[in-house]
Amino acid sequence: MTARGQRARTAGELLDELEQKPEHQERQRQWKLQEDENRRRYGQAAAGLLADLEAAGFSVATLAELRQRGVGDRRAVPVLV
Repeated sequence: MTARGQRARTAGELLDELEQKPEHQERQRQWKLQEDENRRRYGQAAAGLLADLEAAGFSVATLAELRQRGVGDRRAVPVLV
């Protein structure tokens, strides 16, 4: 719905307008910092398990990668438990 005399804006135009707002830019910056911190913490937390999986013959960078490969191999179970 538009106000009188105003044309409807496209989604692209609205997105361009949003991306110019300083508060949106700050939210995006904070989100990126949090994402980077989460990745760093995951790397630390998963390092031992990923090394154990590597030793068992599963060369993966993340547990999600193991799942995405559809690895149903029972050899991974003792490592994961």
